[in-house]
Amino acid sequence: KYINRLAGLYESFAEPVLSSIAQITCKVMSHSDKGKSLTQRSLAWMKEHKIAFSKEINQTTYSKVKKVLSKGMKAGDSPLKLANKLADLPEFDWPRARMTARTEMTAAANAGTLEGWRQSDVVHHKQWMCAGGRRSRDSHKKADGQIVPLEEPFKVGNCELLFPGDSSLGAGPEEICNCRCTMRGITDYKMQSNYH
Repeated sequence: KYINRLAGLYESFAEPVLSSIAQITCKVMSHSDKGKSLTQRSLAWMKEHKIAFSKEINQTTYSKVKKVLSKGMKAGDSPLKLANKLADLPEFDWPRARMTARTEMTAAANAGTLEGWRQSDVVHHKQWMCAGGRRSRDSHKKADGQIVPLEEPFKVGNCELLFPGDSSLGAGPEEICNCRCTMRGITDYKMQSNYH
């Protein structure tokens, strides 16, 4: 039940973000109102991502809670003492909530951008744009400026990501959590001008 509730919560914020950004991006790039609804590809990504997200959050929390409860029960802790120990877990604090929200908003926004480019029929390549600064990972700085075909993944560290924040190809938290990177769409005209 907890996983289903998390998945529903994720979908309730991610779908409008992804859809709105896709429509805006498509409109800006193609100068038309083509992008009306999400494609099956984006809907499938969101469905897979919300389940993976929910299971990961549930598993991380469950493992820590189980450990604290098991240790506390063996020590003879009262329910109040156990509750206080649980409240002290990083899984229940504000920084984790903020990190999770930032990470998932980045993923949804970049997924929406990619969807808009797909629907525009104008953008055929994408470029990784690192946010930069001391908080950026070295792997993201190295990926900065990387240009790949629209449907190909970026190579970031030892991972492949379709866009910043994407975990669908197996990228783990080390490349996703708190990512502030974005992408730039490259049209055929811009690609040709880059080679002359």
